[in-house]
Amino acid sequence: MEQEVMDSIMFCLKNQDVLIPLGYFTAAMAVGNFFIFSLQAEFGSLTTTLTTTLRKLISVVLSVFLFGHSIQPLQWLAIAVVFLAKEIAKKMAGLVQTPVVHTEEKKKN
Repeated sequence: MEQEVMDSIMFCLKNQDVLIPLGYFTAAMAVGNFFIFSLQAEFGSLTTTLTTTLRKLISVVLSVFLFGHSIQPLQWLAIAVVFLAKEIAKKMAGLVQTPVVHTEEKKKN
């Protein structure tokens, strides 16, 4: 591990033109991590998971349309499932009916 760090430092010293983009990348990562932390603290893990998954999914779709990358038909199906996951979950939840216990019934027991 120490050798990898030293190799990285030596690369940066030899190629100083990489320092500005590396600084931008570092700043963007710090802002992104702050956003993820704030999202987790404010809204919880489910919202954070959905947000990060959607962000990654949008990145893949934009990559296809903006840069011409290709995706196989089964991968398009997976993208559709991710986009429709909430609706699919609602339909599946509707198939399983759980009894609702009202507050008054709880008090009697």
